[in-house]
Amino acid sequence: MNNPKCFQFNRLVRVLFLSAFFLLAGTAQAEVIRVSGVGLSAPLMQRLAAAYGQKQTIDSVSVVLPPLGSTGSMRAVSNGKLDLAIAGRLPTPEEQAGIGQMVELARTAFGFATSDGNRPNGVTADAVADIYAGRLVRWDDGQPIRLIMRPDRESDTILVRQISAQTDAAMTLAAARKGLLVANNDLDTIKLLESVPGSFGPTATGLARLQGSQIIFLALNGVLPSAKAVAEGKYPLSKPLYAIAARQPSEAVKRFMAFLQSAEAREIMIAADFVPANQ
Repeated sequence: MNNPKCFQFNRLVRVLFLSAFFLLAGTAQAEVIRVSGVGLSAPLMQRLAAAYGQKQTIDSVSVVLPPLGSTGSMRAVSNGKLDLAIAGRLPTPEEQAGIGQMVELARTAFGFATSDGNRPNGVTADAVADIYAGRLVRWDDGQPIRLIMRPDRESDTILVRQISAQTDAAMTLAAARKGLLVANNDLDTIKLLESVPGSFGPTATGLARLQGSQIIFLALNGVLPSAKAVAEGKYPLSKPLYAIAARQPSEAVKRFMAFLQSAEAREIMIAADFVPANQ
């Protein structure tokens, strides 16, 4: 006759064994999703990754720092060294050949900011051109304007050039000026705008909010930059973020991309002064 206690013990052993088996099987499917892109995306992705980690325990997201930039991150995805690129521009035809799924995540207002420069009425497009060209060199209170430049091929530089024919020409003149400060990425730009007296340079409102920055944004042609102004069509300049995966992304990457387009992710973006693409 079977011993009831022995039967119960054997049953418990089987249950524990199966539980351990399925736990290990689930763990084997877990994946670390490597993400990088433009500097603007880094603090936003860190916040979204934290929310995603609280939502599920299968996958984890690692935000690669320092940021690889749009070009570097798309190249890394194409080479299999990165799982997801967060680019600030659309891929070129050459880049498109090496990547797969792409979705626009959000936009944030792009404008000009300062640490303490005095210009209560903000700037016009013509004034921006004059600052870059070196024709306008002082704030309203006489303090010198310290221009913060970005590399010529960066998206910020391209956006400033696109404001008007005058700013386009002024950017060419600025590139030839000696002694100007140059920030290599979005995060460095914020640091210089904060720390340099009389600073003037381009950045995004979403990045400033995520970083808790105290820089002062200037109205452009009478309108202060903000996600709300962008969404309402009142402010013309914005920076997009695109999530770009490989041609054959893993199931983990697909899950994270789905989360990035979820209502929860949209709320996080809105709180950070971004306009979600699907809003």
